Amino acid sequence: MTVTMDAVHYRDFEENDLDWTLQAMVAGMRETKASERLAAADDREMIEEARSDLERYHYRSGGADKLIVALRDGERIGLVWATMERLHQGPGEAWLLEVFVDPRYRRQGLARELLDRAERWARENGAAAMWLNVGGGNVCALGLYRSQGYAMETMHLSKRL
Repeated sequence: MTVTMDAVHYRDFEENDLDWTLQAMVAGMRETKASERLAAADDREMIEEARSDLERYHYRSGGADKLIVALRDGERIGLVWATMERLHQGPGEAWLLEVFVDPRYRRQGLARELLDRAERWARENGAAAMWLNVGGGNVCALGLYRSQGYAMETMHLSKRL
C-alpha cells in the first residue's frame, strides 16, 4: 500500500529496492563511523555487512520487521527499518535498525515522518519502547532522536590500538 503525504509516498520494501537500500545502509554506516574507522572502511565489506543484516533481520524475520521506503516523484529518498526481534533489548521492545534520508532531502521533516511510522508499527506490534544505536559524532541524528524523546541509556566507547 502506498500512502501520500506532501508529495512523498511511503511503501513497504520491495526486492527492486535492494541495491538502493544497500547503498543507503552503507551511506548511513559512513556517517556513523569515527573518522579513523571510516578511513579504514571498505565499501565491499560494508555492503556485505548490510546484506548480512538484511538477510538476518528482514528475510529471516518471519514478519518481525518493518522496512519502509520513501519516494518522491518515483525516486527513492529515504528509508526506515525496525524489528521486534530481540537484539539487546528486552521482550516487548523494538529496535530501530536504520533511518536514512538522501542528503538532498534532509531538514524537511522526512526523518521524523519515517521515525514516526516505525514507532507506530512497533506499538501496533506490542512494543512499549524503541531502542537504537547512533554514532556519537552524528550530531544531526542525535538532535533528531533527542527531539523525538529518545534519551541515552548506554554509551559505547572505543580506542584504536
